[in-house]
Amino acid sequence: MFPDYKMVIFDDDEIIASLNYKSNRSWTLPAPKVGTIIPNACYGVMGKDEGLLSANTESVFVTYRFNNSAFTNSLHCNYYTKVTPTLLDPNQPTYNIFLKFGSEFPFLVSDIATIPTGYTANQMKVLVQKVSSGTTRPSPTLWKEINVMDQLSASTLNGKLTVTGLTGNTIQITKDMYTNAPIYDLNSYITLPTPANTGVTLNFGGEYYFYGAIQTDIQATIYVMNYLCNLGQTQFLSSTNPTWNASAPYVSEVALYNDEKELMVVSKIQSPEKRQGIQQYPVKLDF
Repeated sequence: MFPDYKMVIFDDDEIIASLNYKSNRSWTLPAPKVGTIIPNACYGVMGKDEGLLSANTESVFVTYRFNNSAFTNSLHCNYYTKVTPTLLDPNQPTYNIFLKFGSEFPFLVSDIATIPTGYTANQMKVLVQKVSSGTTRPSPTLWKEINVMDQLSASTLNGKLTVTGLTGNTIQITKDMYTNAPIYDLNSYITLPTPANTGVTLNFGGEYYFYGAIQTDIQATIYVMNYLCNLGQTQFLSSTNPTWNASAPYVSEVALYNDEKELMVVSKIQSPEKRQGIQQYPVKLDF
């Protein structure tokens, strides 16, 4: 946040996606927990014994998307997780990968008619790209999309994915699944404007629309000194003001001095108060 420039910058990829009208969604998607697993260790015999990744030499980038046949399809999850297996056992040189989710789908519903706030999905696809271990960024044109509904089909309601179905299942990606999967094409789900049909090229982040409202709060560390000035019953009963007429004086301000009798702080009272009895004046100084 830059108050002087009246500017707020979002650098979280999922928040940016939900704010972008071309993503076709107004909700954020959580990042899955991704790790490696020994082939055929989940769901009985699943694929071959040879895993998707060769330990120490290959990595994968992983994300996912939800499809919805009843509504407009939206952008995939913008959190990309990189997984690199470590060769711990020479007898197990290859690994598959798995995905799990926590309770991070508060707005995913199975029936939008009865629960109008939220979103629905009837299909989930895992997006995977295998790279060399030293690769730091995936290629935008080499993602594979893998339909994993065969591992989630028993956890649907009204043909829609459920929260318990997503959070209660471990999704495994094998070598055969990756090899046979088609290349992911975002334009198959979201029509991206091009000069051919709009006359301009409009990429994500190129628009000027901003829907909704932002509530901000400045989070800063403030150091406060609280000092109590206690006046005894027999103290400060006279005044050095030449206009004082020997009647009861009034307190109009409180001053704090250091050990060298140098003035440090002057605190003004909202309105003068009559000096009487025992009184206390708190002085609060923010740094």
